Amino acid sequence: MEVQDLEFLPILMAVWTFCGFIILYVLTILNGHAESYFLYISETGDYFPESVLFMVVFAVSAVLDAILSYCMYRYYAMKSSKSQHCYPHLQYAILGLGWIACVGTVIVAIFPAVTHPVPHRIAAAISFLGSAIHNTCQAIFLYKLSFNSRLMCHLRMSISIITLLCLITFFLSCLIWWQICSGSLCLDITGKIAIITEWIGAIGILVYKLTHCADFQHLAFKWHCSCRENWLFLRKTQQEIWNNSDWRVARKNRFLKILPLPPWFYAKIGPYCSEEQENNVKLAHQNLLEGCSS
Repeated sequence: MEVQDLEFLPILMAVWTFCGFIILYVLTILNGHAESYFLYISETGDYFPESVLFMVVFAVSAVLDAILSYCMYRYYAMKSSKSQHCYPHLQYAILGLGWIACVGTVIVAIFPAVTHPVPHRIAAAISFLGSAIHNTCQAIFLYKLSFNSRLMCHLRMSISIITLLCLITFFLSCLIWWQICSGSLCLDITGKIAIITEWIGAIGILVYKLTHCADFQHLAFKWHCSCRENWLFLRKTQQEIWNNSDWRVARKNRFLKILPLPPWFYAKIGPYCSEEQENNVKLAHQNLLEGCSS
């Protein structure tokens, strides 16, 4: 099995998690399990049946996030293998930080805030702050390697910094709410600030994942029977070059009108066909051009 474009992975992770947030929030409000419309994310999974959906959403999101972290690690490793600034130890550290955040997300899904508040809060801190720091380290790392445009680097850095600041504000607000505030006004203000910054920080993490779509377009997956072989590799962009050069030759020789296949066929089949199919198309196309020229 071979998949030539892994762009769908960050989209799947972001859409799955965001839709899960919305469904959990709506179910909590409709079932009357909330006193107001201002809810922490954890409060959407306090009671049944939201608690079951909460566990499923966060567990699947953690698995997808772990896959994304590993794919980005492999992408960086393959792109920077011939560079003098590959920073292998930094790549390992970023991958480990991303997986630690995923473990925290799983613990958040397993231990609800109502029945197990202490492990839930500790795991939430690991998950949120770990993801935000992981994204910030990735954004800084991209400046060193320059795989993407400068605009994309600035965009990722801005999203990661805003997310990190929102989550730091969230935890500081929670600390003030628990330890310092005594009046109702202070509790109300810090509580609303914590809720708003938590939701903004969570959405910022998902938006950052969507910026990986440009990188995942260059990744391909190929299943091997042996686990020792690499399953991820860079797409062969020479196929697209071959397609474009063939059409320039056809235009030059004025054979476009008699070619039996439309242009979109040669533009699309290259990146998605197997190696054997590609060779067959090349041979058929070459024979066609030779027949027309004779």
